[in-house]
Amino acid sequence: YEFSLYKDGKIIDRRRANDFSDYEYTPVDSGAYKVTVTGTDSVSGKSVTVDSTDVNIFDPIIPGDFASKENMVEALQVLTWNITASGGEGDLKYSYTLYKDGEPVRSTGWDTGTSFVHKATSYGTYYVVANIMDSRMQTVSVRSNEILVTTPLTAKDISFSDDYAVTGKSITARATVTGGTGNYSCSFIIYCNGNEVVSSQAISTTEYTFKVPQGGNYTAKLIVTDADGKVVEITGGELNADEIATRGDANCDGTVSAADARYALRCAAMLITPEEGLDYAADLNNDGRITASDARKILRISAQLEE
Repeated sequence: YEFSLYKDGKIIDRRRANDFSDYEYTPVDSGAYKVTVTGTDSVSGKSVTVDSTDVNIFDPIIPGDFASKENMVEALQVLTWNITASGGEGDLKYSYTLYKDGEPVRSTGWDTGTSFVHKATSYGTYYVVANIMDSRMQTVSVRSNEILVTTPLTAKDISFSDDYAVTGKSITARATVTGGTGNYSCSFIIYCNGNEVVSSQAISTTEYTFKVPQGGNYTAKLIVTDADGKVVEITGGELNADEIATRGDANCDGTVSAADARYALRCAAMLITPEEGLDYAADLNNDGRITASDARKILRISAQLEE
């Protein structure tokens, strides 16, 4: 058997006659291929030639890069994926399916556009699968990179645990922080009459407890940094502080009431411990301890039975 291989009408390979009736060839280029085989009888010397049918070899569709420039964006931004592809037969067409957190949420029909655009309105992990088709209906699919869509980093509602205090009382500044990425790094700065008096190191919580260092009007600032380096600040809160507490104001809330008598009685029964340095407000007889007698006197003061 003698085999001759033709590509687009031109001979490109020939195998000399031998006893093997099989012929193999791996095309490296697109085109129309045909094989001619001549069979010769070794005894009579007679031969016959047969042509194969044409085999059309086409270039495969080769997807290129399919990615967005961003790996992480905030919600409400426009996401764009761009794709490149080569090969195939004729004009290439594309269709796209958008996935959010692994679930398909949007698909397009076939067209020649090589970009997919989407405005993400909610946070999650997004990616796109592009389907590429040539004029012979040959298709191939490729998946894009993932984009993490986050909610904007925001801080709001900064406040103090009380609106009144005295020097030495423990007060907590707190705020609500949402959005951003990863863990937060929070720094609190406490101001009295416009001057910084207390500040925290970078902490992972949105609450900071401090002892009031002096009388005056207090506000707080919170600086929040997320894992992506985004920073947001908020200032607010209102706290008025006196240097010392009014005698009988056992819980140091700015008024003398039955609640102070109850507080003093609980201290006398050792059910609670007054904050260090503030027990003087409930020790009305100045004997160095808080007793039921102090609680009774505070109750009479609250009822305006004595001063």
